[in-house]
Amino acid sequence: MLDEAFARRPLAEWRELFNAAGLTYGVVQTLDEIAHDPQLMANQVLVPIVDGRAQPYLTIDSPVRLDQEQKVRPRPAPELGEHTEAILTELGFDDAGLEDLRAAGAIPKRLERQDRAR
Repeated sequence: MLDEAFARRPLAEWRELFNAAGLTYGVVQTLDEIAHDPQLMANQVLVPIVDGRAQPYLTIDSPVRLDQEQKVRPRPAPELGEHTEAILTELGFDDAGLEDLRAAGAIPKRLERQDRAR
């Protein structure tokens, strides 16, 4: 019954009526509407991932806040294999060992800088 009643008027009319009556209400938004919601941006619920793109991706910011600690800004997830060499080096592999793993196909060939900068 409610679906039928609400379908009879556009959202703008319902907002006017609810606001005039002093009612509290919420609207279920689409993903596109959420991404452009000025209130979510103003309250920093949605924050950009700064990665050098002209149009940054938005992500939901962590609600965790710790006294005396500066919040870390969201960043892009690493590319597949981006940290493989660093982790294997920490585990004790030297350049020759990494080369052996590459030759065996266990890890990918070294990424060129332009490949990473996509």
